[in-house]
Amino acid sequence: MTGQGVGNERCGGVVELIEAGLVHPGDELVWDRRNLGERYTAQVRGDGCIVLPDGSFYANPSGALTAVGGNHQNGWACWKRVSDG
Repeated sequence: MTGQGVGNERCGGVVELIEAGLVHPGDELVWDRRNLGERYTAQVRGDGCIVLPDGSFYANPSGALTAVGGNHQNGWACWKRVSDG
């Protein structure tokens, strides 16, 4: 889903959290893969997309997590907001 959310489209899921004031554009997300000793980061974009450090962006947390983790992952359960966990 890289590239979704451009123009009049909206990225899914997170945009509703932004509109409710629960998540803010620029919030940093982290996924610690303790069993592999790896840490991944991402950032919430204003339209609700999740942006990875390489600039790729995804319409939802699961798409972004799958991209960094290499297999399908539940991004809603794994990403944590840095500011409050």
